[in-house]
Amino acid sequence: MTNSIIELHTQVPADLEGNVFGQFDEHLKLSERTLNVTLISRDGSLKILGTDGSATQAKKLIEELVTLAGKGNTITRQNVTYALSLAMEERNQVLTEIDKDFICNTIQGRPIKPKTLGQKEYVEQIRKKMIVFGIGPAGTGKTSLAMAMAVSGVYMLSGGNTPGGSINIKGLMLVLATVIAYAAYIVGMNRSRIARLDSLKATFYILLSGAIVFLVNLAIKGDFPDPMPNLGTTIDVLMVAFLPTLVSDLTLILAIRYIGSTTTAILGCMEPLTAVCMGVLFLGEHLQPMQIGGIVVVLSAVCIVISGSYIRKWVRDIRLLFMHRI
Repeated sequence: MTNSIIELHTQVPADLEGNVFGQFDEHLKLSERTLNVTLISRDGSLKILGTDGSATQAKKLIEELVTLAGKGNTITRQNVTYALSLAMEERNQVLTEIDKDFICNTIQGRPIKPKTLGQKEYVEQIRKKMIVFGIGPAGTGKTSLAMAMAVSGVYMLSGGNTPGGSINIKGLMLVLATVIAYAAYIVGMNRSRIARLDSLKATFYILLSGAIVFLVNLAIKGDFPDPMPNLGTTIDVLMVAFLPTLVSDLTLILAIRYIGSTTTAILGCMEPLTAVCMGVLFLGEHLQPMQIGGIVVVLSAVCIVISGSYIRKWVRDIRLLFMHRI
């Protein structure tokens, strides 16, 4: 017994046809091959010819793509392929539900959203959990979605998600400039002529340059610092200048010279852990179980990244030794 061919119709607005149908109707052709139907577009109406089940699936697919396109989304071949795989499982309107999940906008104003059920679940877990591990092949959106969630988290912490809250654009740009300048500082120390300078001399010149910049800034503003009120405050300021500034900058230069810029930057992840430990030891702060777990995770991540090259070399040597014996 053969399945009878039926004819269905659905409307596709003229201004959305190019987006829904794809370049040279590639989306329609892909749908025809996958669902074993015939699609004919004429005067804003799409005729669907196929068996009862295939034609119905094709109609629901086109209507879902029209809905997505109507919301300003660009329909790609990836979207159509994923929608077809869901249609084969009779899971309709899934893409429309996924599209409702919004993370943030890019600088160009393009919204960043999950594109698959797996990505949607990944984003939901990031919202619910303190730490989320994303495991999977490259190119599945793990890093980009995590970065988008991090940016949106900073936005919320900055007051942008609270009633009456706003983001200080000047402050945000200063933070971004700080990040770029710090990265340039670490890389420049290892790639420029400064790397050939003695560590103490390099530290002296860097701190001297910083002092000159601050003095020029104070002179322009006409706002010179007040004298120290007492000897205790003077000693405290000198200690802050010596330990967190002089010693820190000197050891950073030495680290870049001996272990390289990348490893130094990775080990910089230890800075928050140091701050937590100092707060517990000297400021009477309490260490919560969640913080302990975070410390363990950060330490593990740093150790894995640092030892990764050595582990790869060790595995390669064992493999070569085994092949040589064979």
